[in-house]
Amino acid sequence: MQTIRNAVATTALLALMVVAFITARPGMADDEKVAAKPVPVKVAIAQPSPDAGRIIVSGTITYKREQVLSFKTGGVVHRYAVDAGDTVKQGDPLVSADPSDTAGRRAEAEAAFAAARANLDRVTKLHASGAESTARLDDARTSFQRASAALSSARFDESRAALVAASDGVVLVRHAEVGQQMAPGAPVITLGDTTSGMIMRAPLSDRQVVRVRTGDSARLSIAGGTLALEGTVTRIGAKANPLTGAFDVEITLASIPDGLRSGLVAEATLSPSIGDASQALVAVPAIALIEGQGDAAYVFVISADLKASRAAVTIAGFAGDSVLIRSGLKAGDRVATSGAAYLRNGQPVTIEPALPAPAGKPKESPAPPAKPK
Repeated sequence: MQTIRNAVATTALLALMVVAFITARPGMADDEKVAAKPVPVKVAIAQPSPDAGRIIVSGTITYKREQVLSFKTGGVVHRYAVDAGDTVKQGDPLVSADPSDTAGRRAEAEAAFAAARANLDRVTKLHASGAESTARLDDARTSFQRASAALSSARFDESRAALVAASDGVVLVRHAEVGQQMAPGAPVITLGDTTSGMIMRAPLSDRQVVRVRTGDSARLSIAGGTLALEGTVTRIGAKANPLTGAFDVEITLASIPDGLRSGLVAEATLSPSIGDASQALVAVPAIALIEGQGDAAYVFVISADLKASRAAVTIAGFAGDSVLIRSGLKAGDRVATSGAAYLRNGQPVTIEPALPAPAGKPKESPAPPAKPK
């Protein structure tokens, strides 16, 4: 009886194992179906980028000469004749300090000068008659020269208490308000010299600056492309900024349209005189990258039989919305863009039609014609 019971139990266990195996197979079949199911993607063709050898930098638009004016001896701000944004002509009054202090020092210097001159005249006459020594005459002359120098200094201080425009320009900043006490040399007003033209200053790395020469052309984009301007490199920094290690480059604008303001941020695309190896790179849309870290990333290359292959690539940089690939791709390769995140290595794909790509960017490949059934 015990033997019969053992045989029944063994048979039941085997039956359960068979049922478990049968129920597990549909799940595995589903995974295989998922892996074999084509994923719809859009693709782009890797191709040499027209901007690969160019340098793209950001910088600030300013007047070539911006004058920060101040009172020489300090004082209380008495009156502003202009406000920020006003245009001025050479010689126009800008701002003045309270004249009481400088006028008092000038009056004191004038009195000392008059006394020294009178004393010199008296001693000169006495010396001529033999009543005064030559040493006394020399002392009188020295005192007169000192008084004359002090009067010149007082008059100059008084003139610097009333600031005027040194050239035609526009008021950029008022640094103080009426009644405010200003220290000597503290900024009071900043004036942009409109006769000096406008420039863009931008920092370049050491690898970039060695390729740039004065006279190189530049295209400037301001306010997201609202203003597009042409420029020329006119000055290159001789020494790197000790804090950033970058070299300042000055780009002179060919024209100054209405609405251009000092302080606007611009993006410049430089065409350097000296090329580099990046001109041989290929470009694809940055959206094609997956699992990027540093200059290493992956893309999915779409083969002629519409299979996705995961490929490692090395990034050389970016040009707009495109990424420049140093290795791992060649011109003509098709890479998945939209839908790349859902692919697995070896997975079949279907290519969706794409809108026309903007000029200068990697073109997305159209869907291939349907094969006859």
